[in-house]
Amino acid sequence: MVQGTFIADDHILLSYDQLLTLMLQYVGYLKVHNRTEDPHQLVRLMLVDKHTSHKVMNSMLQHMATYGMPEEFPNDGSIFDQGATNICNQSTNTPEEEYIISSSIFWVEGVLQTTVGILGIVGNVLAMCIYRAGGPKFYTIFYQLLICLLLLHTSYIILSLVMSFGRQISGKVFIISYAYFLYPLPSLMMHSSTFITVLMAWHRFRAVDHPVDYLVAWKFVNPRWSAFKALVVAMTGSFLLITPLFFEPKVEIDRYIEYEEFNDTHIVLVSIIFQPIDKLSFFKSLTS
Repeated sequence: MVQGTFIADDHILLSYDQLLTLMLQYVGYLKVHNRTEDPHQLVRLMLVDKHTSHKVMNSMLQHMATYGMPEEFPNDGSIFDQGATNICNQSTNTPEEEYIISSSIFWVEGVLQTTVGILGIVGNVLAMCIYRAGGPKFYTIFYQLLICLLLLHTSYIILSLVMSFGRQISGKVFIISYAYFLYPLPSLMMHSSTFITVLMAWHRFRAVDHPVDYLVAWKFVNPRWSAFKALVVAMTGSFLLITPLFFEPKVEIDRYIEYEEFNDTHIVLVSIIFQPIDKLSFFKSLTS
């Protein structure tokens, strides 16, 4: 473990304990200026909940980029007059309960959701292969549209898994990709699948209501090419519907401070110099 502070190429290497010390200083600053309702609970959550620790650290780094170390922050708390939100915590859960919740989220949203998604992808791919290799029986407009529908569903599942993993891993690349590209795509696939489903229902209705006319109308039409054109039209119409979604996310790149996690005990901060403090004294100050 790196115990000291090292400067290299305008980057500062800090140990986990040093970074935690800075965050504890920041929590103390929040307490003094009434930006957190329960600093003790906030500190406990920082140690067991990844989302809370990232939220506190990102807020701290934004202010450090402008003012320097936490002890150098303005005494009047004016840094919060620029739209910063409170870091309040109203949870009454114990650290053990928070750990159970985090573990449940991992198994439900991580393992279970991923397993179901992979099974769905495999099932859809197998179905598409069967329809493509099934001979003349499946070479109709209905089954070709069904293949397009399976393709859209598979794309939706893949995008959902990518976004789920991206939110867990985070990082600057994912944040920018999510804001400017990934965010609207699941909605695009969902709306397109709705249009294809309606078109399939219309074909089924025409085949049942006027079977002879329907057979004559589609007897000499290339079903694969017709299905492809329907897919293009559906995705084009869906793209027009989801256009506003491209303007919803907002990423403040200019105020984004890059940090890179090397492992569980080290982190790189940009242009920060560490000054150690006594953590035991800090905890005692919170209780005073």
